[in-house]
Amino acid sequence: MTAALPVRWPLLASGVLLLLQAVRLRHRPSPSASHHACPTGPTPRLLARLAARLARILVALRGPADATVQATIAGHLAAAPGCWPARWVSAAAVADGSGSLSLADLLRGVQAMLGVSLSLAAVAVLLPVLGPAAAVPAGCAAIAGCATCRLALARAAQTANEAARDDIAGCLDLVAASTAAGLPGPAALRHAAAHAAPPLAAALRRVSARRETGIPSAAAWSVEARDLRMPAFADVAEAVERHETTGAPLSAELRRIAARSRSEGRAELTEKAARRGPLATVLVAVVIAPLCVATLVACLVGGLLQGGSPALH
Repeated sequence: MTAALPVRWPLLASGVLLLLQAVRLRHRPSPSASHHACPTGPTPRLLARLAARLARILVALRGPADATVQATIAGHLAAAPGCWPARWVSAAAVADGSGSLSLADLLRGVQAMLGVSLSLAAVAVLLPVLGPAAAVPAGCAAIAGCATCRLALARAAQTANEAARDDIAGCLDLVAASTAAGLPGPAALRHAAAHAAPPLAAALRRVSARRETGIPSAAAWSVEARDLRMPAFADVAEAVERHETTGAPLSAELRRIAARSRSEGRAELTEKAARRGPLATVLVAVVIAPLCVATLVACLVGGLLQGGSPALH
């Protein structure tokens, strides 16, 4: 009985871990329901006010962020409103009573708050061990905290833009149908934005806003194609320019672009599956198959050790 214990308990622990993972996946909240809310509670509100105050100090010391940085940060925040840097920037914007700080300045305040927090934590942990030399890892922790916030926001925006590329075909079909039904361009874009994913909806609203301010439609689409790296938007810009210069029907052009985007997406998915196929085979051959065989052998050996051999009875 005691010889089977080293085999039984690892198997029971693996089963418990699998059950916990299943429960975690079953009760995971949806992104649209929970990840767009700002942090609440007294402690997060206090930290949001601290981030806004640090942003004001940085503006007084270094001046406001330039227009290029502000446009980049605004695009990232619009594309990925559910990631934690964006939620803290939203909380800092709510805590900023006057509302005079830009989103880029508020992000700098959040970065400074995270860097200071990590630096103080490193000093508290390493000061009894390293003494004055703890200032070096504390400075490294502050730099890492500031960089982590910016990198997390950029990564979330990139992921959201990649997801938006998958939905671009259906969105263009909706714009084409709205245009064919007689809706003007900005109204068709707003209607499509109301049924699109958040990053794609933000891009469509920016195109509509640029058109309403007097910027040509082709230029508005070209700006979004360059910022989001979406070739389909560049094709839309060319189609809009042909429509405005030659009178070619826009809805048919948009449907063709949507169909081409779908075919390119399927080809990209097939190519990605072809690249990952050998890796999955190697993983099965090297890791999964030996692990399954070892588990089966462990169960058989554990059963024999627990029940005994028939020849011994």
